[in-house]
Amino acid sequence: MKKQSIENLLRSVGNDVRMSPTEKERMRAYVNEYMSFTPKLVPEEPRTRLQNIFSYLRRPAYASVAIALIIFSTTGGVAYAAERTIPGDVLYGVKIHITEPARTVLSTSHKKKAEWHIRLAERRLEEAVILVDREKLNAEVASKLAKDFSKHSTNARRSLSLRVDADALVQDVRFAAHLSAYDTVITRLAERTGATTTTELHAALKTHMKRESRSPLQHKMVGQLGAEIEHAFQISNEALETRAKTIDTSTLIRVRKELMDAQDTADKGKIYMEREDGDSAERAFTDALSANARLDVLTRAASTLDVDIFGDATTTSRDETSAGLQLDI
Repeated sequence: MKKQSIENLLRSVGNDVRMSPTEKERMRAYVNEYMSFTPKLVPEEPRTRLQNIFSYLRRPAYASVAIALIIFSTTGGVAYAAERTIPGDVLYGVKIHITEPARTVLSTSHKKKAEWHIRLAERRLEEAVILVDREKLNAEVASKLAKDFSKHSTNARRSLSLRVDADALVQDVRFAAHLSAYDTVITRLAERTGATTTTELHAALKTHMKRESRSPLQHKMVGQLGAEIEHAFQISNEALETRAKTIDTSTLIRVRKELMDAQDTADKGKIYMEREDGDSAERAFTDALSANARLDVLTRAASTLDVDIFGDATTTSRDETSAGLQLDI
């Protein structure tokens, strides 16, 4: 018996199979229904690279980024000029309502958000320091600066709380130390100028300078913290030498002494690390970093403002051509 291929077998069977008129009508209805819900695909015309970029940026998730880019590209000169303004200046509104919110949009990671909100919180304090120094801080402006500072400080701490790495601890420690230093600077300036409008600022600072409790770092991260402190001391010593000519002798001696004490504390942290005592090492490194960060703000104020950062308000006036504390961009 001759074997049939599967193809021939199916063909022969198919010759004997026929659809009834009812079955044909039902099949035709199924096909028409499918076609009505599946329109014919029309090939898209090729788009340019620029069209692709704008199509990408039209998505809701990236619309704010597009707005930020447009702001910076069209108002670059004005935005840059606004960065060093303080309340009362013509371009201050551009700074706090346009350029700062635009840069906030571009800070997407928790690390970048924390860095930027810390910078904004400290900007409000720097502006307050300048106004107190110039005897121009009224109650309304002081209240607004205190509220803005509190908002950015809260946002910074929220972003920091979502991270458990050594860098987050460094940011947290530095921020708290800077706030303590700004509190001291504003107090000294108010003593010298007789300012009575700093109460709300002090209250806000007292609330936010306290660090949030954090879980202990892993041993490897404690080592990274130690390395970060070494770098911080190197920068501080270089900055102090640069500012030495603009700081009075007694203050300079005091700063150098406190820096040496902080370095000794960091060295103790290294000893604890060698003993595999990570918790004690972390505390020592944290204390050293805090002292270093606080001194950084105090020495910058001492070199640019007419104030004794460690004692009573100084009577030594600075050069009248000095611009005072400079805002960091």
